[in-house]
Amino acid sequence: MTEKRPKGKSPNEMTLTIKKLFPFLSKYKKWVIVGTIAVLVGIAISFLIGLGIRFVIDGFPEDPSEVATFLSDVLVVTLVVILFSNLMQCVAGYSLEKVAVSVVEDIRCKIFKNLTGQDLGYIERQSSGDMQTRIVADTSAVGGFLSAQIPTIFASTLMLIAGIAGACYISAKMTFVVLACVPLIFLPFIILSKKLRILGKRVQTSIADVGRFSGEIFRNIKVVHAYNKENDENLNFSKLASVAADSRLSTSWLRIILNRIVETLAMTGFAILLWSAAGDIYTGNLTIGELVAFAYFALLIVRSAGSFFGVISSLNVVVGTAKKVLEYLEMEPNSWPSSAESINGQGEIEFKNVGFNYPNRADNKVLFNFNLQIKAGSHIALVGSSGAGKSTILELLLGFYEISEGNIYVDGTDIKLLNSTALRSSMGYVPQKESLISGNVFENISYGLSGADEQTVKAAAKMAYADEFIQKLPKGYNTDLGEVGSQLSGGQKQRISLARALIRDPQILLLDEAKSGLDTASERIVTKAIEQWAKKRKATVITITHSLETVQNADLIVVMDQGYIVGQGSHEDLLINCDVYQNLTFEDLKQVEDDLASSNTVTKTFAETNTEAEAV
Repeated sequence: MTEKRPKGKSPNEMTLTIKKLFPFLSKYKKWVIVGTIAVLVGIAISFLIGLGIRFVIDGFPEDPSEVATFLSDVLVVTLVVILFSNLMQCVAGYSLEKVAVSVVEDIRCKIFKNLTGQDLGYIERQSSGDMQTRIVADTSAVGGFLSAQIPTIFASTLMLIAGIAGACYISAKMTFVVLACVPLIFLPFIILSKKLRILGKRVQTSIADVGRFSGEIFRNIKVVHAYNKENDENLNFSKLASVAADSRLSTSWLRIILNRIVETLAMTGFAILLWSAAGDIYTGNLTIGELVAFAYFALLIVRSAGSFFGVISSLNVVVGTAKKVLEYLEMEPNSWPSSAESINGQGEIEFKNVGFNYPNRADNKVLFNFNLQIKAGSHIALVGSSGAGKSTILELLLGFYEISEGNIYVDGTDIKLLNSTALRSSMGYVPQKESLISGNVFENISYGLSGADEQTVKAAAKMAYADEFIQKLPKGYNTDLGEVGSQLSGGQKQRISLARALIRDPQILLLDEAKSGLDTASERIVTKAIEQWAKKRKATVITITHSLETVQNADLIVVMDQGYIVGQGSHEDLLINCDVYQNLTFEDLKQVEDDLASSNTVTKTFAETNTEAEAV
């Protein structure tokens, strides 16, 4: 994976930020042009309004008989101007909002695509709450600024020019007074821009902390309840929420103070302007109409300058937010070679001198000189204590991580040379942890095979011994499971996950404790179903299990301990020759013998279930 990261802060940080984000805006240039034209028309109308004010006040007829006609004409023109001005505002508002929504959507999709394209090492180093915040909140802030504030800079600049031109037309002397006051009015924004940026970063960080914490609690809510930690976690969340609120309040308070300072300076400048204008009116150098028109143009100048500096202030805040967004946008997906586009489809696997440590645990090696040959169509059982490296074997075979040492071959092809799609399309995988998606049962099972029909889904469910309990759900296969299948038991979730793997009819089936949540009878039925399917499919099955019955039925048992293979062979051989295997199985041997007594009943139940599956 090649991960590009933004460089450190530089004097041109704002410009660089806009430049990097601008391609998302330019994609919708037609809408930008429409919105910009509407804004320009609005500016022209604003300029003409100023001139019209002077004409109406100074051109008011002295003849009483002409007043009614004059006022009627003014009313008609005013209504037309109001309607046309509002129409332009609607066009500009919709156009720019269209751009804003589209830009946010594009940025979100790009970030999501880049993140899902990373290897698991990168994903595991990140906080899920941080990633969610970037995708949802930060993209909205950045996209909104990009599509709304940048056009505002353009519009404010033109409005400022129009205001200055109109004011100069009325009185160059008073225009000079206004222009001299404007920089002083907005000087506080310039001085405190860095402070605003720091506070903006603090707000985003605190919001991300709140999202991350709440997500972790919801994912582990059963543990929270089991240990009566509701009050403790409520207190912890309250602290994080308080930090977020304080950060936001600090930012708001600074902006309030800045706005009050600006308004005070603006009102002071306006008072000075009126004092200067009063003398000109008294001497006859300025008419009332010109004064009102000038005040209007002066207001345009101040508002435009205020909008301009407001955008700069917002940019100071957004730049901090945009840094992480840009980091995600500039990521390059994990690159896979494609010198070999497919594999033979036999299911022969070889691990040769494989060594590995997880990217986020560089000092903790998981596998040491791992060598294992797996014949096509065989059933391999990986056993060992927790942390022995069993699940890592499956994850490396699936290409989730790049191996540190050695090679892995599938049907004679090094997986480093395989396209990830070609590699994984031949495999079915049932992970140890819950892996259901939000949606109904049908969607979860068919997730393993795009376009799967109802018959195919039901056949896979029968094979995984899941059809019976699915049929009893409120809406059968259309029952919404809730987030991560919260409405199902652990065993039911595993059976749906198994059905999702079997529906692919894979050449290689990888089971990571896939049957640990099943009761003894169900486990035997599922085991026999998998065995018969694998025999018919001539599929290779690799099972990580603590079940002695599953182990005894395997063609080869591989015993692992602390990243090493410490024994391999049959159940009987390992009981004699492998101390680690003896320690793993000794306590469970009696239970296996007792359970075998019920095998006839299980075999009968399996036969009935298998007949139904084949009939479908």
